Amino acid sequence: MGEAGSRPVAEGEVPAPGTCFAGRYLIEKELGRGGMGRVFLAHDPKLGREVAIKVLAPGVHDQQALRRFEHEARAAGSLNHPNVVAVHDVGVAEEGPYIISELLEGETLRQRLARGAMEPADAVGFAIQLARGLAASHQKSILHRDLKPENLFLLRDGRLKILDFGLAKLASARRMDGPDSLDTASGGILGTVPYMAPEQIRGRPADQRSDLFAFGAILYEMLCGARAFQRDSPMETGSAILNDEPPPLPLRVPTELVSITMRCLAKDPSDRFQSADELRSALEGVPMGDAIAPATRPRPLLLRRAARLWLASILGVALGVGLPYLWPRPWTRPGTLPAEKRLVVLPFHDVGGGPAEQAFSSGLGEIVTTKLRQLEQFQGSLRVVSSSEILKERITSPKEARTAFGATLTLAGSVHWSKDRVVVTANLVETQNQLVLAARELEALRENASALPSQLVQQMAEMLRLELRPEARRELAAEESPAAGAYELYVQGRGYLQRYDRVENLDSAFTAFDRAVAYDPAYALAHAGKAESQLRRYRLTRDQRALTGAKESGQRAIELNERLAPVHATMGLVHMAAGEYADAIRSFERALELQPGDPDTLRELANGYDAAGRPEGAEMTFRRAIELRPDSWAAHKDLGVFFYRHGRPLDALPSLQRVVALTPDNYQGYANLGGLYVSLRRYQEAIVVLEKSLALKPSAKAYFNLGSSYYFQRHYR
Repeated sequence: MGEAGSRPVAEGEVPAPGTCFAGRYLIEKELGRGGMGRVFLAHDPKLGREVAIKVLAPGVHDQQALRRFEHEARAAGSLNHPNVVAVHDVGVAEEGPYIISELLEGETLRQRLARGAMEPADAVGFAIQLARGLAASHQKSILHRDLKPENLFLLRDGRLKILDFGLAKLASARRMDGPDSLDTASGGILGTVPYMAPEQIRGRPADQRSDLFAFGAILYEMLCGARAFQRDSPMETGSAILNDEPPPLPLRVPTELVSITMRCLAKDPSDRFQSADELRSALEGVPMGDAIAPATRPRPLLLRRAARLWLASILGVALGVGLPYLWPRPWTRPGTLPAEKRLVVLPFHDVGGGPAEQAFSSGLGEIVTTKLRQLEQFQGSLRVVSSSEILKERITSPKEARTAFGATLTLAGSVHWSKDRVVVTANLVETQNQLVLAARELEALRENASALPSQLVQQMAEMLRLELRPEARRELAAEESPAAGAYELYVQGRGYLQRYDRVENLDSAFTAFDRAVAYDPAYALAHAGKAESQLRRYRLTRDQRALTGAKESGQRAIELNERLAPVHATMGLVHMAAGEYADAIRSFERALELQPGDPDTLRELANGYDAAGRPEGAEMTFRRAIELRPDSWAAHKDLGVFFYRHGRPLDALPSLQRVVALTPDNYQGYANLGGLYVSLRRYQEAIVVLEKSLALKPSAKAYFNLGSSYYFQRHYR
């Protein structure tokens, strides 16, 4: 019975101020609502206290789900932990299922994040509290299953409380609401997508490590101010969680905290922290003194002309394309670079940009890769994997780069766009232990974004500790200096070409290059870009007009600047597509005269000889690549595959054995060697190396050859 003057709530009626709920609680006002129901402030006259009542929406549950919900909610109520909301009572009234909990004053973490990222010290403080609350719940075998900023409450005194234990179980019987939810009508997938662990997205059972993945996504958002995984639709976001890595965290975040966050976000549960207690201990050991606080890093809106000229003279940068602001607080771990610098530049993540900005971010990664590959000939220990290989393998993480290419280092970058500025963050990561060795952050006005690629290459050379001798600097400076506005469009065009499997992206690339030519009609590289976009369109559609256009654009590029190796290499590819192999060979040879030893051009020249029916020339060119770079696994692989393709498996064997000797973590190397052993009927040796390949990364080719090895030995099971 309610107090005098109050009336009970009728069945199905929404509680209103002045009504009595569940025969005891006097509703005072509504505090909020969401997909799961409504929250009310109420007075408990029996104990003389204010409480919060969450009334679940009607029609979202069945009897079995209600029993599970009540069991888990009561278990959560028994936790009695300072970082878990206190649950006083749960039950089912005529009005629907309800939870009575302590009344909290403050705001949700989602409301706090609406104001931007937190300082690292603040984020760590809240993260430690969250870890303590999770540890207490996990010790009682209670999983949350739906951790997100909306379910974390920040009290005015600085404490954090975890909300809504047990609600996820109830939600499994219905379709989740909201833009971040997947359709779970089948009951297979549960949770809020940007915070779901990969195993949850796949519909597999969740455990405490799934909560720790959500923890990592929340910690990332506290530090960055943006979600780790956010795409245009829940399905695309789920795909990103399964396949992509989040953009690098800002430079102000201490490296130990970056490592903790990334470990929480590992795709494989065995790579994450194995308990909330272990995670809490790691967080408590983070030294916050390494963070770069905003107050210690100047953010001038303008640099005086004298300062700009001084900085440009040191860095060797032409001011014609605009100078980014370089902040003087980069950091590097001394003495930790591996002796062999096998580098993969991962695709740059775009944060806050539209299609054009996303293309610029993609193009930035390719430009940096190309420039660093130009430096290989001057640096004995540097080997950079080409952008095309990275795209083909869909590499997005240091771990994948190591298993696919034997990479010892990766550059992970992100480009953050605001209304008037662009900030590039770059982290150099050692792949074996996935430690961040060095980091840089560059900032520019949006109209000066075209200066960022060359500056980033300079910063990468410093992080890699490369000595840029005069000839190396001349190589980097050999590229054209186009008119203002043209270079940014060129970078965008390169970015669109990264997604060359769709005609619309090739059209966007062509348009970007064409606009660059409109700014600067003498810009040879932009004409070569037009040729490449038309060539790729021809390969997709077999439209002869596209091939004709590619020839015209390529020829125009050569007429404008015959001294650029890339324009001759592009023209060589066009001749190859047209079946003009003699012309292709001449184009590739000219490109190599201008840029000796370029591995991509050497490979294409060898392919040109092979296509022209001159295998001796192809073999000589592949061997020339090995002579120039004896420790290049890619060069040995190319020669081995060439021998195999020409029916010379015994000649291929030393080359493919050399690949795995050079890169013992390269799954492709073992897969290729295993396939060769199968062709040589050396099945037991094939089984050994194919199992190594599959342990590093499962692939269809390795499974097929492994099955063949067992089959030919009559091991049919």
